[in-house]
Amino acid sequence: MRAALFASVSASALLSAAAPAFAQATPVPDVNVTAPAPVIGGTQPINPAAGAQSSAPNWPGASNATPTLFDGSPTAGYRVKETTAAGPIWGDLPLQDAPYSVTVVPSSLIENLQAYQPEDIWRVIPQITNSTTGQNTNGNPFAYVRGFAVTQFTNQSGVTYDGLLGGAGGMFDTVLEDKERVELLSGTSGFLYGNGSVGGFFNNVLKRPTATPYYSVTTGDNAGRNGYVHTDFGGPLNISGLQDGLFGYRLNMVYQGGDTSIENQSITRNLVSGAFDIHLWDGALLQLNAAHSYYYIDGLTPSFSSSLNPYPAPANPATIGSPPWLHFDDESDNGGFKFTWKINNVFTYRMAYDYTYEARQTQENISNTITNYFGQMTTTNGSTQSQNYYHVHSGYSFLDTEFTTFGVHHKVIAGFTGYTEFIDGGGNYTTVGSEKITYNNFYNLLFLPEPGIYASAANPYNYRYANQFGQNWVVGDEITFKNLTVMAGGNYTNLGRTNWSNYSTGTTTNGYGQAQLTPTVSALYKLMPWFTVYATYQQSLVDGSQVENSGTTIYTNNGAILPPTLAQQYEVGAKATVGKNMLLTIALFDIDKANQYTQINPGIPVTETVIQSGREVHKGIEFTATGKATEDLTLFGGLTLLNPRITNNPVSPWQNGQLAQSVSPISGKIYAEYTIPCLAAAPWLQGLTLIGGFRAVSAYAGSLPTSYANVPYTLKMPGYSVGDLGFRYTTRVYGKDVILRFNVTNIANTAYWQVVGAEGSPRTFLASMQVKFRSCSSRRLSRDRYGAAHAPWPVV
Repeated sequence: MRAALFASVSASALLSAAAPAFAQATPVPDVNVTAPAPVIGGTQPINPAAGAQSSAPNWPGASNATPTLFDGSPTAGYRVKETTAAGPIWGDLPLQDAPYSVTVVPSSLIENLQAYQPEDIWRVIPQITNSTTGQNTNGNPFAYVRGFAVTQFTNQSGVTYDGLLGGAGGMFDTVLEDKERVELLSGTSGFLYGNGSVGGFFNNVLKRPTATPYYSVTTGDNAGRNGYVHTDFGGPLNISGLQDGLFGYRLNMVYQGGDTSIENQSITRNLVSGAFDIHLWDGALLQLNAAHSYYYIDGLTPSFSSSLNPYPAPANPATIGSPPWLHFDDESDNGGFKFTWKINNVFTYRMAYDYTYEARQTQENISNTITNYFGQMTTTNGSTQSQNYYHVHSGYSFLDTEFTTFGVHHKVIAGFTGYTEFIDGGGNYTTVGSEKITYNNFYNLLFLPEPGIYASAANPYNYRYANQFGQNWVVGDEITFKNLTVMAGGNYTNLGRTNWSNYSTGTTTNGYGQAQLTPTVSALYKLMPWFTVYATYQQSLVDGSQVENSGTTIYTNNGAILPPTLAQQYEVGAKATVGKNMLLTIALFDIDKANQYTQINPGIPVTETVIQSGREVHKGIEFTATGKATEDLTLFGGLTLLNPRITNNPVSPWQNGQLAQSVSPISGKIYAEYTIPCLAAAPWLQGLTLIGGFRAVSAYAGSLPTSYANVPYTLKMPGYSVGDLGFRYTTRVYGKDVILRFNVTNIANTAYWQVVGAEGSPRTFLASMQVKFRSCSSRRLSRDRYGAAHAPWPVV
């Protein structure tokens, strides 16, 4: 690790020395550029002739606008102008005028949080209530949004990359260093994506080539005792004999390795991610991307279970540890392209394709059962899974048609989006000998030694055992009157899955196929230029699950794949921009979805049957705030109030009316930054930003009642509150931007259960240094042509 850090510093020095050479390589005359800075991540050209914005925006308390007002930078309060969270169907939407509750985490906030995995930014996203980490879920973190789990365990469950399923960084634990922003759209999204989580959808937007040469080197520690190096280079590629600005590139590379703040746990990972843009002809852009990532963890945090009520208090965070042999690794390769052609003022054609290959190997599981507060604990060894390999093909093709009739503007979208996923298994399949041992004390945890394993004769070679797909035929129309916009359409979704016992002969074990039209309609009305109200109705088709025997639990429908179910959502809300550029959003929603239950059958032996029946209704209100409250104060956070109820459970009627399991009715988060203004008495404080964060969730039902006798619920999990502190210092050294960051998460070292059976992370110290620089002369090359469609050099 010291060698890696030394190499990164050396690279920084070499690049610093090379900067003048870049500047002298292509001498060009000075050019005055008056175009406003393009929105980070945007793809729509900006008219250079428009000039810089100089008039003050017309919302309450607004100050004079600057080119960085909506570029996602810290000086913009992390506010962006547009979002692509609504998927490839609607494309870019103004964030203020999108008929959905959306939170956007731009790359600058990702950097300042020193985040490298999704759960690091979930700390500040207000719509997320309960969540867990990849360290205690085999790299499959999940978050509860509007009371429903959004997971990355499978590619169709609530995560996309540039609107595509699969994608760079893999289907599982997403890497963040090559993402321009992460967007969360709360609520049901069937029309937008065809199927997925009822609660919400994450869209990860990849970094694209920059308008000017950009070089960044970051070194630090973002996991407690774990060093890393991240380089981020980009800019135009000028080839002799060709017009300048036709090509652009972006390259992100990461290496990380070492121990974390959890005893006996270490993480090793790397990333190489590249993006390449080609301007084929006027109005036509081809975007290529490819990535390779690897993630390996020794010492997964063990999970716990207990029948005690109330649940045992968590251990002192200082004692949290893990068996060092409990590990898994994940490797992903990805490649794809996007093609956009603005044919004329009426027609635009868009298409994209992405292929992702992911391998997950050597997963070993362990569970610890707490028998009492301070007594003995039983540890049970689980078993490794076979190596699994995932092949995902995804893409879309759309034709956009824009025209105006009788003063009413239409944007009609028609096309197809879909994916298919093949799952392979087998190869080096191993099984851990089943062992149980009763020992130790929960508050002085010792771990079972690594159990013996033996190779299984079953499936010694790789074999294909499943295929699933989603197909969506979409038609939508965005109709704009003077102050009223109506967005309506339908998505005919076809979902299917097939399991094979012998793929070579085509012998199947089970499967399903189901199609459903999922409509949507939204209405937005701009009461004032800075104030918008909206209402949205949407349906969503939700994948069924596969029934599998587990331990001594025997299902009568073992092996069955349950068909998809339908959910629907009503939402009304309002959005207002106030202050310098603070976006306030309030959303009220009502989600109704089908549920799935396990029915116990009498007899010897006792069997169970998984059935789909009953309903669950989640009603609530979300309030979010993003942007600059004042010139020096940035706020990012919000409050969620939920009433998640089971309305009909035919198997266990005593659960009717109860709060849904694992959902906190109240949660709130606030992340704040205060930049010290220039003080004559203390000029050395200029460039210093103070950082603070606080999140709190209320108590929730850890399990539901099993009979009328223990109503209202069997297990009550306590709520918790956690605080973070830090600072950031920005300066210039030898003409280079230097940013020093220091953050402390869980500063009070609070002991808490993040979800049932999973402890929250202990106090963790994060520190990094970033150096940014660019070539001053080459930045002037054809900026009008190239910079019009791409992000500017990121603002510190």
